[in-house]
Amino acid sequence: MSDTFVETLNEMIQMLLNYKPGNRTLSNVIKLCQTLGLESFVDQVDTNKSRLSIASNIVVIDIDYENEMETILDVKLVLASNFDKFNYFNEQGENILLTSLSNVQDLKAFHHNLNFLVFLDSFSNIDIESGHTSLDLFKYYSDLPKMLQDYLQDQHLPFQVKVNENSTFGIVIYDANGENAIGTVCLERAPNSDSPFYEYIYDPKLKEWVNESSDASTQGINLVLKFADVIGFPETWITQELRVDNSTPLKTFAIPQQPQLKNSVKLQNELTSELLLMDTFRISNEDISLLPDFLKWYLWHKLVLEEMLKAITLDPSSSGNALNAGNSGTMQAKPRRRSSIMGNRKPSMSESMMLRDSGISQFTLKEIMDQPAVSDTEGDDMMDIDNDDNNKLVCITLNEEYICVGKTQKCSYQDDSQETWVSVIEFLKSKLL
Repeated sequence: MSDTFVETLNEMIQMLLNYKPGNRTLSNVIKLCQTLGLESFVDQVDTNKSRLSIASNIVVIDIDYENEMETILDVKLVLASNFDKFNYFNEQGENILLTSLSNVQDLKAFHHNLNFLVFLDSFSNIDIESGHTSLDLFKYYSDLPKMLQDYLQDQHLPFQVKVNENSTFGIVIYDANGENAIGTVCLERAPNSDSPFYEYIYDPKLKEWVNESSDASTQGINLVLKFADVIGFPETWITQELRVDNSTPLKTFAIPQQPQLKNSVKLQNELTSELLLMDTFRISNEDISLLPDFLKWYLWHKLVLEEMLKAITLDPSSSGNALNAGNSGTMQAKPRRRSSIMGNRKPSMSESMMLRDSGISQFTLKEIMDQPAVSDTEGDDMMDIDNDDNNKLVCITLNEEYICVGKTQKCSYQDDSQETWVSVIEFLKSKLL
């Protein structure tokens, strides 16, 4: 009973701190340390300068200041582990522990940073006395951004990975221009405290993620991908292991039905499964290799699926209703089922390797998806776009792998470039003017 009370009290304290962390004063910083279980003490360095030292098991932070923290002179971090290259700097080389205190008057950013350091300290598997290290999360966090960037480049995906922006710890994935944030990759507590977390590092020679030692592990944390927007992902992709929270039912992304479409459009929905609305995925351990799939689907959803729906719906604003229909309970057309030797299931990397090692013939995903659709309207006369006859229908075929506009325009999720995706959508829009 007492444990539950303490946990609830800690959650309430965290909520209050997140809501209003307080102004930057010496007293407030010391109280903040107390709520996080950190030791703190003050030394008078000289006549004008004082130093607040903050300590945990691994972390020691020294804050030099004047006049009860009206002026912050410097902030330094030292680790009791063997790792001395922990990255607490942003892309411009600025010390974010210093800027999170000196550039703002409240403690919101500094509270975030201090809480993150406590998290890394708590879940690092390090024995300070013996010097034995199984998993140093300070090193892992410092190395992860470059490994992610190298991996995405090797996968020919146009994303930029940035770290420690806005004076706070964090890894952010941006678009090709580095202007729009796509999502974040972060470490956080797992719902199950026994959940194992292994250190997977990216090998640029093998171009894959490897776990060099089963001892390089800890428990109770997840590596999580969080998108900036909620996106509809194919249900057949999503396993329980990829979901951070399996207790909450997922809503669906609704594809508009024929009465909601423009009169000149006929949509054949050949999606093999529902699209589940999600923005957060657990990519711990070997599942980090799925990152390109999620990022590429995010682009496909934004550049192709959403733009197509905006173009073909009766009211341009109703495309937003289509995106949110799963939230309102609106019924959507039942997906058409395509015959598949994989049983409507996205083949996993491990299955592919097992088939290859056994010498069993494999079908590519493109070959599978190119098979004729199994549907009760298979014999329908799908009219092609005729430039000389605007009265003919613009016929669109949609599934997880591609969209077809008539018989001449097609873009594939797997095989075509983003330029091709955009070109096909622009072609579709031009036919609906």
